[in-house]
Amino acid sequence: MSYILRLSLLLNFLQRTLQVSTANSPYYTAAVVEYFPVQEIGLSPKDKTLKNVNNYLSLLNEVTEDIDIVVFPEATITTGFQNRNRTILLALATIIPDPSKNIVVCHQTSENYSQYLISLSCGAKNRAVYLVANVIEKRICTGNKCASDNWDFYNSNVIFDRNGTVVGRYRKYNLFGEYTLNKTSKAELSPFTTDFNVTFGQFICFDLLFDTPANALLRNGIRDFVFPTMWFSELPFLTALQAQEQWAYENDVNFLAAGANNPAVGSGGSAIVEGSRGAIIEDIIAQGDSKIYVANVTKRTPRSLLTSVETKITTEEIDKVALTLDNFFLLKDNLTDYAFQLINTTTTTSIDKSLCHGSGENILCCQFRVNLTVNSVTNGAQNSYNYAFLAFSGVRTFSGTYNGGIETCAVVACTNNTPATCGVRFSNYSTVSWPITFQSITIKGNFSNVLHKIQYPNSLRSNLRPLPTTNFKWSYENISQINSKKRTLALIEPENRLITFAIFGRDYSRDSDPRFSSSSHYSIIALVYCLFITLCVLLFK
Repeated sequence: MSYILRLSLLLNFLQRTLQVSTANSPYYTAAVVEYFPVQEIGLSPKDKTLKNVNNYLSLLNEVTEDIDIVVFPEATITTGFQNRNRTILLALATIIPDPSKNIVVCHQTSENYSQYLISLSCGAKNRAVYLVANVIEKRICTGNKCASDNWDFYNSNVIFDRNGTVVGRYRKYNLFGEYTLNKTSKAELSPFTTDFNVTFGQFICFDLLFDTPANALLRNGIRDFVFPTMWFSELPFLTALQAQEQWAYENDVNFLAAGANNPAVGSGGSAIVEGSRGAIIEDIIAQGDSKIYVANVTKRTPRSLLTSVETKITTEEIDKVALTLDNFFLLKDNLTDYAFQLINTTTTTSIDKSLCHGSGENILCCQFRVNLTVNSVTNGAQNSYNYAFLAFSGVRTFSGTYNGGIETCAVVACTNNTPATCGVRFSNYSTVSWPITFQSITIKGNFSNVLHKIQYPNSLRSNLRPLPTTNFKWSYENISQINSKKRTLALIEPENRLITFAIFGRDYSRDSDPRFSSSSHYSIIALVYCLFITLCVLLFK
């Protein structure tokens, strides 16, 4: 290597070192990657993993500014192979060194670690960046219930520091199916601390909906999170950005979400969220592609001293994005068991309604107040949404993989006048008109003030983005006599592209695994889901 080239590389390294965030900086620079995996037929599994990682690093190197941390999505290095036979898993999985050992994997050989793990370590070192990647990890089984090959396999995050040293590892606890992978005996809490004086918590995809490890990290004081995900968006409450942003808002945390992209199975959605300030970056790639997003993230300044993120967007801009999503596959929640009341928009513009669901100590009563206007439609569109009040306190299945307790008060768009049509998107957006403008909505519900319950402000526009935080108010009032709290969600800006406006609650005490349920209903749903996840694997192949 010539003297001039060496000097140039040294100056480049020094420039990066001087410009990256420090412990005293008011912000850090973060990047999240939405990634569409390699689709080439005929590539061997090993070659596909290497090409995916090379694409990762190419995206990273496209960024000209200095980055402190970059987050890549779930399951897009070894994509399509998570549910394959153990021989393929063993060939693709990698050992991850114990973070306490301070091992720079970039200096190792492929005899010890997978080549893609070495490449990721070298990529972190070359860019002097903290790098979060999701891999299949293998570990020699030490228990008394080992497979015949004597290996355990995990869906794991690995974190490299600026030198390529492994400084963090987390094994996914709440598996979304993934029946070929192992689960730790209890949820790991695996925070890691950076040289810019921020400690990050981490979890993966389906973990977002459960108490541990996510809420356990919150209880330990963590306020910045990295979140690799391959989310399958579901209407009306759990599309990707909707789920990410409601969690970050309610818990008032900085949240770096990197989504796997595949519109054919409804995967996509990445965001950088500054807690209750809102998203500073949010996007879903509708046509199958990859992109890296970069933003400066304010360190944990009290939110009372910060203004909300301004997100002014016209209806024309909303429609432009929504038109691109016609081929984006969306799951749908089953709302047929919800208490349901269609909103009469033909003769009334101001509506007050109470709706209850559940029984005994699990009854939930919701109060709704709506003010709306009905506009004439001149574009000749054939379809328009009806709207309904919904209330639910009960248990649902998450695509047959797990059962979860839900408490929800909602205003939801419906394609017809029955609960089964609520949370359904018209297939051709250009045929939809929007005659209804909600001038205001107020939703109130009383919830038990206990640790195993949490509620979120949940909203969605037709472009599959949540409402800006400037457009609603979210509050609660403790009612100490009955150990209860009143939660109120209020729309404070007119809205005419509304899909969902809801208080979405989880009751973790009612969760269960359908595989061990006596209900044949859940067993059938689990079987249907297995067929669905097999299709997803083939499409991600």
